[in-house]
Amino acid sequence: MFPDLHDVLHGKLRDLQEHGFGETLGSVAINSQQIHQILHHPKITTDNPEGLLYRVFFHLSIILAMREGEHYQLKISQFKSDENGELKFFCYISKNNQRGIQGRQAHIILIPAEDNGPYSDIQLYLSKHPPSADENFYLQPNNTFWLETNIWYKIDHIGKNKLGNFMKKIGRETQIDIPIELLSNHSGRKTATQIL
Repeated sequence: MFPDLHDVLHGKLRDLQEHGFGETLGSVAINSQQIHQILHHPKITTDNPEGLLYRVFFHLSIILAMREGEHYQLKISQFKSDENGELKFFCYISKNNQRGIQGRQAHIILIPAEDNGPYSDIQLYLSKHPPSADENFYLQPNNTFWLETNIWYKIDHIGKNKLGNFMKKIGRETQIDIPIELLSNHSGRKTATQIL
């Protein structure tokens, strides 16, 4: 319909690509040495609210191979313990899983019980979740009075923008050898696909 316009735009796009524009670097995967460095860093530990929060986020990024915004949609009710002591995660909807919640089967991901790993970290996090908190999985850490009150998390969830920068924050805190601008919440998904 507009052949001249198409030719002009195609030529301009090709010219921009030849000059290095339009090429974007996506998020990067995290290798096993960097995973070890993150999980053994003093700031990503289970003995304080913020460290436990980042640790659980990091585990779930890889185990559940979550995309950028899927962390914000996690609900506490999606995690259930079964009779074997395993933790089940019920994935109702994602980009490639459109099962929905009403009456359809969820995709279930098992997180096996183990003493020092994702299972125990997630169970500890769930045990610190205040009963009066909202349904969102990620809650704001109570960094001020948690030692005096033993209340680790506030009842309010973490905002979408702050949660969207968690992997960058983990990278900065642990000083892993990855350019921070290439680290994103999607890095957990990339890591999971490379492990498989």
